[in-house]
Amino acid sequence: MTRQAVEQWISELAAPNPKFGGQATCPFAQSAWREGHLEYEDCGRGQFRHGLLNRLYHVVYGFVGARKVHVLEFDPADYDVDLLAWIVERINAVHPHLLVLYIHPDDDEPSHPTLGLVLVQRRDDMMATIEVLRKTPYFDNNPLPEWYNDA
Repeated sequence: MTRQAVEQWISELAAPNPKFGGQATCPFAQSAWREGHLEYEDCGRGQFRHGLLNRLYHVVYGFVGARKVHVLEFDPADYDVDLLAWIVERINAVHPHLLVLYIHPDDDEPSHPTLGLVLVQRRDDMMATIEVLRKTPYFDNNPLPEWYNDA
């Protein structure tokens, strides 16, 4: 995959979707991409298969700025979806101020048929986004994300 494939997918996420009350699947992704709030990085293939883990470590233990999303692309063939889920779960447990999500084509409900991505951002930024969307029909036919904590 390439940066262009990620950009194309973000454009697709910006299209109105009846499942989300006629709003975009990801209403803020395209503007975040255009405004430079998404920091994309290709973490390599094959011989660089540990590039994702190295970069993820540096992002998580570095500084994740407000309104910034780190998008780390990887080759899904290099990472078993269950292992990736476990890694992300552990990071979220150890770093509760961050929200790390993953996209893998072998997931039970894949967000994309071929892309492998790990997304890192500040949890409070995503919680603020959820609160904005809760005031719209976005969640009328959909549950809140499983990581969402209403408390």
